[in-house]
Amino acid sequence: MTNNDFGGAEPAPVRVMADFGAALDVFKVLMGLLLPSGLLGAMALMSGAALVASVPMWVGRYLSARSALQVLEGQYSAAGQYELLSAALQMVSAALMLVVMAARLGLARPMRMVVLDGPTTVTGTGDALRLALGGFGPNLGICVVYALAVSAGSCLCFIPGIVAGVLLYPALYLVATGREVGGSLSLSVDWVSRHTGALLGTIGVLFAVGLILGCCNCCLGGFLAGDGAGSGPAPMTLVYLLPAGTVLGELLSIVTLPFLASGCIAADRVESAPGGAPTGPF
Repeated sequence: MTNNDFGGAEPAPVRVMADFGAALDVFKVLMGLLLPSGLLGAMALMSGAALVASVPMWVGRYLSARSALQVLEGQYSAAGQYELLSAALQMVSAALMLVVMAARLGLARPMRMVVLDGPTTVTGTGDALRLALGGFGPNLGICVVYALAVSAGSCLCFIPGIVAGVLLYPALYLVATGREVGGSLSLSVDWVSRHTGALLGTIGVLFAVGLILGCCNCCLGGFLAGDGAGSGPAPMTLVYLLPAGTVLGELLSIVTLPFLASGCIAADRVESAPGGAPTGPF
């Protein structure tokens, strides 16, 4: 006998939410399948592309530091030339990094497949790359939209930029796994509001780790730069260490990228289950 027998309404179905524990379970599965699925090889190739895209930035930072030294020496014309070339190289690097970001974003699709559809759905590095690059156009579009949204928020104050980055980051996953760009932004906010533990938990852990590493980097930078009285190495040392920092970040991405994807995949698993709200063709 139901409430309808007495003229009452049926109770609303209970919606299951993805919590942080569910995201950790997905992360464990992903890390165990990185090598046999070929995802590790695909991630390594993407990291190599990211390092190549960073080369103009490294050169630009070097030229910018040289420009500052030229100003201190009174060589203003030479400093201006260095600064113009530095700005051009860093713009080229930013464009290349955006392309690499869009290509790397596509790895969310094979990651989702090995977790939700089975480990045999991705058969090697070539297959993972094919799946990742298959949606490059939409991925590039959502990367541009995401970057503009975060930049616009950051122009007002850094806090709106952070809020925009957190609320909209699931949209990157949604588009990478086949959803439409137009509806991904509103759906992203909806996911964050309902699957808060899985989504905010993962990005919160990464933010905390990044904050700790950033503080360590500042301390190391201050030590290497010295106090200007000859107590430490030349400030150019910081520029020389920039490639090492980028390489370290790419090594850490083997863990951080699957961890970030785990929250979205955990939420997607709930949404795709019977009783969950359908959110796309998958």
